[in-house]
Amino acid sequence: MKRSTLFQRSGEAIANPAEYRQPTTEQLDGRFPYEPEPEPEEPEVSLAYGAKGVTKLLRIISDSSLSAKTRVLTLAQLRDIVSSQEVQAQAIREKAVQILSSGIKKNWGGEVASRALAGEILGELALNREGRSNFRLASAVPILVRALDVGEDKAVRLGASIALCALSEFRDGLDIIETNRRHTPALVASLRDGNTAVLANMTKFFANASTHKGLVGPLLESHATEELVELLAVGKSPHRRHILVSTLVSLTNLAFSDAGNAVAIDLSVAKRIADATGSTLQYFWEDVARAGAGALLAVAGSEDGKKQIHAYAVPLLARLVQFDIPQNGMALGPDAQSTKINAASAIRLVSEYPPALEQALQELLPSTESIVYVFGAGIPSALPATRLKALRVLTRWTLNSDIELRLHVVRAVTALLLQDPAAASVDCMACLNLVQYLSANAEDFHSDIGRLAHTALLTLCEHSPVAVKQLKKSIENGANVADEVYNIVF
Repeated sequence: MKRSTLFQRSGEAIANPAEYRQPTTEQLDGRFPYEPEPEPEEPEVSLAYGAKGVTKLLRIISDSSLSAKTRVLTLAQLRDIVSSQEVQAQAIREKAVQILSSGIKKNWGGEVASRALAGEILGELALNREGRSNFRLASAVPILVRALDVGEDKAVRLGASIALCALSEFRDGLDIIETNRRHTPALVASLRDGNTAVLANMTKFFANASTHKGLVGPLLESHATEELVELLAVGKSPHRRHILVSTLVSLTNLAFSDAGNAVAIDLSVAKRIADATGSTLQYFWEDVARAGAGALLAVAGSEDGKKQIHAYAVPLLARLVQFDIPQNGMALGPDAQSTKINAASAIRLVSEYPPALEQALQELLPSTESIVYVFGAGIPSALPATRLKALRVLTRWTLNSDIELRLHVVRAVTALLLQDPAAASVDCMACLNLVQYLSANAEDFHSDIGRLAHTALLTLCEHSPVAVKQLKKSIENGANVADEVYNIVF
């Protein structure tokens, strides 16, 4: 009798539901039927190496029947390898600039990612001299400018800004841009872009473009200064620092021209620069401070610019002169010295306006080192009387009723004398009554101000016979001096 059982083989209940029995066959093709793989609809994108790989990638990119997804993958592969000079050279020989420019313009109209990647790749090819030549042949600049339009996707605008920024880094690239100067209004309009990454690239573009003489006029006519000034108030973003630096450099370059300086004055640019630069000092952004000081130096080139800086920016310049002093234990970098040089040059230039000179001295006076740096030896030959003008103002303050102020003044005069005794003595003797005023401060030899005044008088008498005569007259009138000074006089 056949015995029945309730046991089932492992997994049978799961693999074979109740009442189901898998059919069996003795034929192999029944058990393992052949299912042919469908023919690929598009060419396979394999990783490319060397010259042949670049050729293959560009051939695939140029295929008009390609899907957007495959083209993006191909462009991404090309972007990843195009930083190599060998790949750049091969891609340029294979007309990559023309292919990519044409794709951005019309061939890939609805493919946002493809057009954005094409812009990035063009930015890499712009680093190559032959690549830049191909920009001219392919009329790439007008295409990239149109891609900056606000109606385009932000990724496309970003890619176009990368390419234009890279092109502007080179002199021959600026020449190509200058031949397309009719597109300057559209370029200026890109400064109103709401994407800060695009603004970071485009402000750098204008910082470069404003150095080209052939582009300064078109930029001013297209109201670039007005747009750049608005960017000084850019809000917090990861790109704020770069935008501020490039904007300030652009304003500097434009303000060095007479027409650009006049436009900047009408826009009260000194105040806007001072506000933007001053608001970032807490972050110790050395490059922003350097660019801000440079921009104020450019504005100070005109009489109206000096008056405007006197009204809004002298206190900031006085702070920037001391910007190389480590703050809170932080050692500052090489830009700090450039900041100091720019700020000192701006103060010297502004000091040609007398009220600004007095204000600058008041702001600097507690720091004798800063006064010597700004008004001491080493002044450019174009401003020969700067120290003399400063000494004349200080002379008027040597008898001020504020004893602390007088101490700072006498210390500053003495420091200027000790830095360059021969030349400074000549300037001091051109200051009416300076010897007499120093004698009055030297009566108490045991005080700080008395010792400083004696040192100044001793230095003057060693280098100027006129100072000896004037001091002798003061002593005869009852002035008290130290023995060292008395022995020189008598």
